[in-house]
Amino acid sequence: MWLGLGLGLAPFAWALGFCFPRGDDFDEVTRAMFLFDLPGGLYEVGREWLTWSGRYTYHFLAVFLGKAGELRLASGLVCGAALALHGAAFYGLARAAGVARRDAAPLAALALLALCASIGWLPGFYLLTEALTTGLQSAAALAFFWSLCALWERCAATPPDEARIRRARRMASLMGVLAAGVYEHAALAVLAGSAVACLLAWFGERRAGPGTSPGRLRSFLVVGAWCLGGVIFSFLAPGNFARRAARGLDAATVRGQLAALPADWLHALESFAAGSWPFMALGLALLVALLQKLDRPGLARREALLLGILVPAAFCLFSLGVTALHALSDAPLPASPKLGASLGLYAAFALGFGVHALLRALPGLPCRGRGPALVIGAGLLALGCASDNFQRTLENAVNGDMALYAMAMQRRDAWLRHVGEGSPWRGKFRFGLAGEALHPGIRSRAPNPGAAVTPVARWARPVFPVWTGGGLKDKGPAWPNTWAAWMYGVEAVAAVAPAPAGVVAALRGSKGAPGGPVELRLPAGARALGLAGAWRVNALGGPNPTFALDWLVLESEKPLPKTLAVLAPSPITPARMAPIFLQAWLLRQVEGETRADALARWAGPELAFTTAAWHLAGAPSGVFRYAFPLGRAAPLAQGEIQPGEWPAVIFLQTAGTPLLRLAPAGPDLDTGRESG
Repeated sequence: MWLGLGLGLAPFAWALGFCFPRGDDFDEVTRAMFLFDLPGGLYEVGREWLTWSGRYTYHFLAVFLGKAGELRLASGLVCGAALALHGAAFYGLARAAGVARRDAAPLAALALLALCASIGWLPGFYLLTEALTTGLQSAAALAFFWSLCALWERCAATPPDEARIRRARRMASLMGVLAAGVYEHAALAVLAGSAVACLLAWFGERRAGPGTSPGRLRSFLVVGAWCLGGVIFSFLAPGNFARRAARGLDAATVRGQLAALPADWLHALESFAAGSWPFMALGLALLVALLQKLDRPGLARREALLLGILVPAAFCLFSLGVTALHALSDAPLPASPKLGASLGLYAAFALGFGVHALLRALPGLPCRGRGPALVIGAGLLALGCASDNFQRTLENAVNGDMALYAMAMQRRDAWLRHVGEGSPWRGKFRFGLAGEALHPGIRSRAPNPGAAVTPVARWARPVFPVWTGGGLKDKGPAWPNTWAAWMYGVEAVAAVAPAPAGVVAALRGSKGAPGGPVELRLPAGARALGLAGAWRVNALGGPNPTFALDWLVLESEKPLPKTLAVLAPSPITPARMAPIFLQAWLLRQVEGETRADALARWAGPELAFTTAAWHLAGAPSGVFRYAFPLGRAAPLAQGEIQPGEWPAVIFLQTAGTPLLRLAPAGPDLDTGRESG
């Protein structure tokens, strides 16, 4: 079982090694003086509470851990910790339900796999600032529910230990207050959990009579009071109203969003029901019931039945509250997929808790033990590995798309740091609290239209789950370019598409030279499309090394179809989630004629192009010339691949055509056609 769980979680863990700064990450890096910036984090809580947002826990962590955004290893560890906290909280809940340690650990790993495989917005866990908000908030709420279960267990002990009850009450209060400050969804979930716990405690004391379980209701009321205080402190922050005014949210917009509230709420629940979450939640609840110890004290049957009724009712109120909260803001529920995904995750929590409570209320399951649990666990493992999240993450980890993304980001980072070495701010304290103290107003970075822009090659291809947006824009003053420029120490930065204008000149000038262009043999299917020549050449598509790219040059006797897919096998590198021998085997298979269609997607990423955008002017009459950027410039292997060389074979595909294999023509093959 552990082997299967390890293989199931491996792609998601591997992707944590490819977390690079995007979006708000650039901003938070510049707010921190150093990693684990405690004074800066405390200062940020006060400033944001007054000026922008009441998410006090998030704002502290965003600066305390802010420097992790520019440190690849630290960023992956922080994002991984947000994911792992879900597993740790589920482990605690399983233990509180009476599951033995040896069974609770694989259950927690299976729950973590269910989360990664089923959540509707997995990329949020691979962006530092989102991992600390929409990612961490659900883990914090789940940990709070665990602390409530621990407090209930302490209060139910015979005889009650006041010292242990007091410690558990303090821990639950702390967890609730911290969770309320991460994100609004967690704040409402904390209120809902506290209310359910207080109602259960009141029902238990009322049913048992006076003098039984003394102090249980009082303990949960104390926890609820602390949680309510945290929610009020977060929601009524002056910064929330300042942000609302700054974004110009008018009454007409709010009325329209409130009118769409029922439809938005139902759509979010339908999305949850249509996915794999219901099966995962039901399976995990059944596993806990099968593996719990028979002699472990827990909820009485009537209390368990009441919990099974209260949980769905509390979720309905919670989910309506979340939808209403977004309708009153500038971000309604459909505005971002992460909002609906968060609500779906809480729906899975509610379904799992409710089913578990109803199973506790039953006289007893007909079968218990590890045998039935292994069958259900294997089914959930198979369901997780069949999910779209797992398949896409595994494919991008194995075929090298994540590795190619990392190479591009590392080259961009190195170039911007090189340019930033000439900044007048070099060597000075300009970030975080020290920068604001030494240089007042330093963070008032109004865009300067006349600033010298440092262009870098744009990365536009989504690489699930590590890059799906939030990258640098093509205008210097745009978000997040301003903060990226400040982080690197350049005046302005912009990510622009490479220009293919100089590719033909490079093709002519380097023809026949060592490391020059590689001519590709055209199969019959390619000639049927009108192709007359194909080459791969390294050429500069811009003013600096980030534009040093490998280009595919195609010449055709007629215009190519509107879209073209190019699959270029990735180099053999340890950065791919496959042993070296397996990568070499995949390359040999796709370089052959028989298994290319079946295995090509595991050997390299598929690049989609709109042909009109890459058409080159100035070709001879009757010739249509195109140049498509494939990736970073690198030496291409024309025979057996050597260390440091990249495969030269590529595959083309258009709508309605099979995969066309273009292999190197070889030094002794000359088509007789001269480019140009």
